[in-house]
Amino acid sequence: MYHKFGFLFAIRWENQYKMKNPIFKIAFALLFLSSLTSCMKEVTPAPAGAANAVTAKTTSDIKASKDFKWNTTNSLNLSFKGVRNDVRVAVLKVVTPDGGILFKKLQKANEDYSIQLTLPAQYDKVSLQFDGVNRTYDTKLGKVEMNLN
Repeated sequence: MYHKFGFLFAIRWENQYKMKNPIFKIAFALLFLSSLTSCMKEVTPAPAGAANAVTAKTTSDIKASKDFKWNTTNSLNLSFKGVRNDVRVAVLKVVTPDGGILFKKLQKANEDYSIQLTLPAQYDKVSLQFDGVNRTYDTKLGKVEMNLN
């Protein structure tokens, strides 16, 4: 009895899914062709001067310019100088040139605040924002002071 139903199922599947339909044939051909082309390696030309390039085997073999800086971060001393008798309280933000927020803190305008931040080396300028005041500072010296006066 079981073999009889299994045989009927096989006959039904064969009749239902035969490749008689042209749309099915086209879809199968496109699927087959895309699977062949997706595995092909892309050949790229070597960069100019690559034939003369020397590959370093260890990190001590790497030759870099004397001006090259290996560090990926810089230290920044941030100082906020408050104004006497100013009762405002607002968010103090350190913002990168591309709009990323590096630091933020709720700050009273009449209190001084200092912190040492670690910045990604790619940023040589930052903006300090406090209650609508937006000032841009150079970070190369490692010190930034915002004075509300």
